[in-house]
Amino acid sequence: MKAAKRKIARFRNKVVNFVRKRLAARKPKDVNGRIRQLEAAYDAMAQDFAVLKAEQQMAAVRQQALVDYYETRIDRIYARLSAQTAGVETVGIHIAQDGPADDVILDGFKKALQVQGGYVNIPLPSVLSDYLEPGDIRGPLTLQGFKIRRGIAQEQGDGVLVQKLDRGSQQTALYGPYKKLLPGRYSLTLRAQAVDDRSKSRLDAGFDIFCPSVDRTFGEAQLAATAEGDYAATVVFDWPIELAEREVELRVVQRALKPFKIIGFDIRAKDNN
Repeated sequence: MKAAKRKIARFRNKVVNFVRKRLAARKPKDVNGRIRQLEAAYDAMAQDFAVLKAEQQMAAVRQQALVDYYETRIDRIYARLSAQTAGVETVGIHIAQDGPADDVILDGFKKALQVQGGYVNIPLPSVLSDYLEPGDIRGPLTLQGFKIRRGIAQEQGDGVLVQKLDRGSQQTALYGPYKKLLPGRYSLTLRAQAVDDRSKSRLDAGFDIFCPSVDRTFGEAQLAATAEGDYAATVVFDWPIELAEREVELRVVQRALKPFKIIGFDIRAKDNN
């Protein structure tokens, strides 16, 4: 929390100094022009502060949820050790079984994260795992190990909202999760939704599968409309055995004047035959 507040303070001072310099360099000659310039600068700062505040709030909630989870695990370990060292079977020590106890932990974990709508299913084992396993990867994606590029993308409910870009430019909006992948053939699909906007621009975005340690791409695909009205992009690829201990990176790239919302990824293991 303190680190986040210091980060916001540094960002605020940087923005204020930047605005002052720009205003001094481009000072309008008339009063109305000066007022319009100040209003535009204020609106830009207010938008940046709103993004930073939301990120700070989300970070604080996640931190507390993880603390609660690990404290619960430690209590269970201590209870088991106490039972093993008691030495008497008649001692009334209750030890919760793994299944129900994990359900209780997971339920608490979900409730702690529900500061915004949309957090319904959080697969706790996959969140804590070092491996990217077959299944559906859903929000919050940053909890799954993904990173977002601030300024173009931000978490919104159960997805990541990607803003539109200027014509002729492109940026990576989401990347990660930097987890290992077992050797084999996979089908990996990026799921996205359209965002209401007034522009008539065509959606131009996609993703690729990359291994940073060997600087190699294993496939890429562009988002296309589905029969259900959403967007999807699928890559079928082989992950070789020599990369069994290497991390995989999924990179979502925005190239269009049209915003969209990332819902998550679906990864499926395919038969090699």
